[in-house]
Amino acid sequence: MKNSKKSFGQKNRFFTSLNKILFITLTYIFMQVSSMNAQVNLNSGGVAAQTPQITLPIGTNPVFAELYNRIKNGGECFDAKVSSVSTKNNNYAFVSFAYGFIEKDGYNLKTILYQTEFDDRNNFQGAKTKEEIAIINTGSNAIGVNVKMITWGNRTLRLTNVNITKESYGYFITGKITDGNRTVYYTIGIYKTTCLI
Repeated sequence: MKNSKKSFGQKNRFFTSLNKILFITLTYIFMQVSSMNAQVNLNSGGVAAQTPQITLPIGTNPVFAELYNRIKNGGECFDAKVSSVSTKNNNYAFVSFAYGFIEKDGYNLKTILYQTEFDDRNNFQGAKTKEEIAIINTGSNAIGVNVKMITWGNRTLRLTNVNITKESYGYFITGKITDGNRTVYYTIGIYKTTCLI
């Protein structure tokens, strides 16, 4: 009788240990499968469930399309640095610099610039302005660029001779604005950065 009680106790401990091992194993497998599903969702655009990926129109510039598809839904974030130089004369010539971030805006991209600084305003230390740049998908294998001068009455100027190129570490957009009796050349450097959200 003692032996049967002893063997029953041993069997009970054995099954308890087996149940613990089975529970731990199943928990581990469940966590692995959940982790794999999470990775698949992120790699295939886990954010896309909240913000569906937009199919760009036929004729979209391929460099623009690549940049557009990499932003957010593609899991990447980009910032922009913008410089401009005027070519009027010494009294009104200037160089400006601004930085900001790029986001999608329908079929287009938008750059929100934090502040624009000018060399003719106390060597970049004077009054700053705010601008917004829209990079427009024209659908004709080209892009358009509008510069909205928020500080100067929300006036919008359109760049001409616009080009977009991809380089090893980012993208460049160049163009010019002729306004009255001066021309301003713009360069927009777009580079990958860490996503904050």
